[in-house]
Amino acid sequence: MTQIIERGGNSKYTFVFHDGNDLTIDENGHFIEIKGKLLNKLQDTGIEFVQIRLE
Repeated sequence: MTQIIERGGNSKYTFVFHDGNDLTIDENGHFIEIKGKLLNKLQDTGIEFVQIRLE
């Protein structure tokens, strides 16, 4: 999973799957509610999380 933090603080998350497909989600209230659980699950399963900050 990759997080892109844009100028102004807006974030987008991209999930890349084994088959090459991807899914991009804007950070919103619904995503923020599950973000902590999702990051914990990624860590537990060893899935890479990359954060990119655009200055």
